[in-house]
Amino acid sequence: MNQGNLYWNSYYDAASGVVSESPSQFAAFVIGEIGAGRTIVDVGCGTGRDALFFARHGCRVVGVDASPVAVELCLRRRDELGLSDRAAFVCDEVGSASLSETLRAHLNGGPVVVYARFFLHAIDEEAEASFIKIASELVCERSILAVEFRTHRDSMLRKETPGHFRRYIEPARLVARLGASGLQVDYLVEGFGYAKYRADDAHTARLVCTRATAA
Repeated sequence: MNQGNLYWNSYYDAASGVVSESPSQFAAFVIGEIGAGRTIVDVGCGTGRDALFFARHGCRVVGVDASPVAVELCLRRRDELGLSDRAAFVCDEVGSASLSETLRAHLNGGPVVVYARFFLHAIDEEAEASFIKIASELVCERSILAVEFRTHRDSMLRKETPGHFRRYIEPARLVARLGASGLQVDYLVEGFGYAKYRADDAHTARLVCTRATAA
C-alpha cells in the first residue's frame, strides 16, 4: 500500500464518527445546475458526504475511492440512510486498468455527471491524466464533467487539515489538458469563499465541461 493510501485510510478512520450531513458548497451548486434524476460518478468520494447528498436528492450515484476505509464508511452510511437502491461504491484507483470496465458495469450507457471535488489536487499528474481519460470516455452527449480544486494561488495559504500531498493546479493548464481530450469548458470561476472551512478559505476553481462539438 502506498503512503497516500495509508494517510487517507487513517484520515477516514478518524472521520468515521464525525461525517457532516451537509453537502459541500460545490455539491449544492452542482445539484442546482443538473437537478434530480441524473446519474453521477463521484470520483474521490471520500466519506460519501456529497455522493449521499446527491442520492438523497433523487440521483443515482456511483462513488469511487482508492481507500477501502472510505468505501466501507460510505457503504455503512448508505445503508443507514436506506439508499442502497440509489448509491453504489467502488474501491479502485483512477489509474487502474479495471476502473473503466467497473464503472460501465454500474452505468446504463446514458448521460452521466462526472463529479470530482477536491480530488485533482490530491493526486499526481499521471493520475490526473488517467482521470481525464476516464472523464473523456464517460462524458458523451448531454453528459458533463464538474470539478473543484485548489489552485496555484492557494499553495501558501493556511490549511485546517493536516499536511499531505497537495498539487496546486493552474486552471489554464487544466483547461488545455481537458481541451486536448475533447472536453470544452462551459463554466469557469475561481476565487475565495467557494470552499471555506473554518480559517481555511481555499483559493479554488470550479469547472463545468461538456463534450466539444465539431466546428
